[in-house]
Amino acid sequence: MDTTLVLYIALIVFCTIMAIVKWRSDKASKKIAKQAQSQLTEEQTHFLQTVGRMFHNHECGDLVQVYTKCGIPLDIVTSKNSELIDQHIPFVKGTDGYNVFLSYALALGKRNELANLPLIEYGTFNLNLQKGESVYHAIYLVTLSQEKTTVHNYAYSGVRWQSGMLRTGTLSVIGHEITRFVPSDIGSLYFTNKRIIFVGKQRNVNKAIKYSDVLFLNLYQDGILVNLVNKKPLLLQFNTQDDFEILQKADGFEQFILAFNRLSKENTD
Repeated sequence: MDTTLVLYIALIVFCTIMAIVKWRSDKASKKIAKQAQSQLTEEQTHFLQTVGRMFHNHECGDLVQVYTKCGIPLDIVTSKNSELIDQHIPFVKGTDGYNVFLSYALALGKRNELANLPLIEYGTFNLNLQKGESVYHAIYLVTLSQEKTTVHNYAYSGVRWQSGMLRTGTLSVIGHEITRFVPSDIGSLYFTNKRIIFVGKQRNVNKAIKYSDVLFLNLYQDGILVNLVNKKPLLLQFNTQDDFEILQKADGFEQFILAFNRLSKENTD
């Protein structure tokens, strides 16, 4: 069997397994959340609902803004007294409720950095960067899908008249074309001051997208379609798996929009 086909099948199987794992994890998380909600105090529910509403309403804000919206007095939030601030957070530090709340708060803070604060240069990530190029943001566990067109269901149409050995008329071949996006690789997106770089981890698929080559973006619930000048579009799908134990709330979709808007604008100014 062709090596490319084997890798493609392996990638499809991997994506399918990840989808099943995600479905089971989401189902379990909802069940746990429903059970835990009945055990929350009114104040704890208010804190979680507030950060959840900010997150799903595409807001951003640093910890000062998040804490004050939750109801902690501003003088306490700005006191820089971490023990005093923790006393006003209605969760025991390190518990599940505390980790969920802080994960949302940190995600909102990351949005705020990308939208409003001076961007910080990161390392090279072993990328082959151009002169004067620096990495300012990275998003991990991104699935890159590319447009593929296949032809199926061959058929013939036309008229043919036959009498004995004599034949006349025309026939034409009709092929049904199907265009779809096929996963190419799973990897990381790096935002530089000049372009977006995708580095695949499974099939070593690499793509570089100049900001000036992006015509427009189509936003979908599960991904972003990047339409390019004189090139086929690319579909990017982001990890949606949360890991509250390490204070990680999946937010690749929102981070892409903020980083792209910020860096593409600065690149054309």
